[in-house]
Amino acid sequence: MIKTKSAFPLALILLVTTVQLVTTVQPAFPQQESATIRISTRLVPISVTVHDKNGPVSNLKKSDFTILDQGRLRGVSLFSVTSSESQVQKAPPLPPNTFSNYIEHQAGRPSTVTVILFDGLNTPVESQIYARQELLDFIKGLQPQDRIALYTLGRKLNVLLDFTADAGEIKRTLAGFRGIQSLELEAAKTGPSTATLLPASQGIGANPVIDGSLDIAAQMESDFDTESRVRMTAQALEAIANHVARLPGRKNLVWISAGFPLALNMNAINPLLQRHDFNAELRRAVRAINEANMAIYPVDARGLISSSSFAMTRTSPATSPALLPDRRTGSPSTDHFPEGIESMIELANRTGGRAFYNSMDLKGAVRKAMEDSDLTYTLGFYPDPDSLDNKFHDIKVQVDRKGVDVRYRKGYFAFSDEPHTDRQRRDELADALWSPLDATAIPLIMRLEHVAEPEPNLLRAYLAADIRSLSLEQKDNHRIGGVDVMLIQQDKTGKILDSSLQTLNLDLDQTNYEAVLKTGMPLGKYLRPKAGLVNVRAIVLDRATGKVGSLIVPASQVH
Repeated sequence: MIKTKSAFPLALILLVTTVQLVTTVQPAFPQQESATIRISTRLVPISVTVHDKNGPVSNLKKSDFTILDQGRLRGVSLFSVTSSESQVQKAPPLPPNTFSNYIEHQAGRPSTVTVILFDGLNTPVESQIYARQELLDFIKGLQPQDRIALYTLGRKLNVLLDFTADAGEIKRTLAGFRGIQSLELEAAKTGPSTATLLPASQGIGANPVIDGSLDIAAQMESDFDTESRVRMTAQALEAIANHVARLPGRKNLVWISAGFPLALNMNAINPLLQRHDFNAELRRAVRAINEANMAIYPVDARGLISSSSFAMTRTSPATSPALLPDRRTGSPSTDHFPEGIESMIELANRTGGRAFYNSMDLKGAVRKAMEDSDLTYTLGFYPDPDSLDNKFHDIKVQVDRKGVDVRYRKGYFAFSDEPHTDRQRRDELADALWSPLDATAIPLIMRLEHVAEPEPNLLRAYLAADIRSLSLEQKDNHRIGGVDVMLIQQDKTGKILDSSLQTLNLDLDQTNYEAVLKTGMPLGKYLRPKAGLVNVRAIVLDRATGKVGSLIVPASQVH
């Protein structure tokens, strides 16, 4: 049975005990193919590329790989090989008025994809225009197997194109892109003066106290805008990772940006300036990226940077057990990167990509990212339960082959299986609502149709979630868990016109569990369409793990 905390407005139709009704209106979920990666809270997947002087190495076996976790040997529990020419198995077409975030229901979707994100939030407009031209040159050499998605980031994440290999369509879309003016970036350009680094009484000016106070106020406003940029960027990276989470094989994110700082005011003396690093924001994004098996390829849209900016920059970044270096000590090894480069290097290192900066060859960087997907080995291992200490663990992958270049992410966060807090669940739901992309960690199917009963002008929604993607604890021949379910109506700007949030406590005996495996976990609801309705959105969150599935259905497609 399913237990609820409170009733939905209007009617809530719980269909676990009436599976026959559900199967007449909803298709069953496609059976998962063997190559599909099922991420659990324990399994650590690692996407590995191996190249020699002739290109990708294609004849490696499971026995050729060794995984070291903090120096400890781990068994390779998962092994698969994916090429850029592989195709995801396509499921049968959906019936009318039926929609899904399930990857197999989307025709022509390949096993490896590349997302290109134009980051207008952190990048000057002139650099965005340069990047656009470079990318237009790159499109001329697009290969038939290449699948590209184009997104932009301003105050929101926007989809210019979802995955396509149509060079003409990509070219037309890019030609219309004029860049994004970032008010947050402009506002954050307030530079620190002597007064921001010294007590106000030592400030410089006609009236040191007043000048110092004004300077501190300006810096605090600048810090607020910088924090907003970092938070929205981390949200966007997490949303993209959640969107491609169920694709098997390697996913690339080419992040065209000028980056952002990793911390604020770590060397400031004035106590009014709060010291702040962005560990929490970026750890959560990196966790989603790693679980989606996605690699970030940051590309500095500023092109060549003056040699003086790099005069004291080391040639290669040092790694750290934490996601971010400890800035409180003002480490000289990290203090001389041009602003934004550090975040690019750290995100590339932590996800298995490569950072490109101080170069005018943006199109070459994009091509290198896509070439890394020509052939990918996916390995996975299970860490010991007693090693899950919520810290960053270094990973080393060794290949029994001489003269090869091996690339993979350098570690993972060994999170324990502690239940998510209410605050974490609220954040996950808010992020899913903020994103314009479907989240695919929990596959969903929804049938939405106009009905005249039990009252005129209603929308009836039948929603099914793939039970296999949920974390269920087995007790006495029962599967027990919980999900939060949101159904939202939105207008064309994304404004919420109506919403409902419900917690469902799951308690399935063996008979119901086997039935729901075939149909998905079904539930239904009647909606009164609001004036200005454009999209109906469903969000399902696994309360134990924080995994999210979401589905956006344009109301205009419902007949």
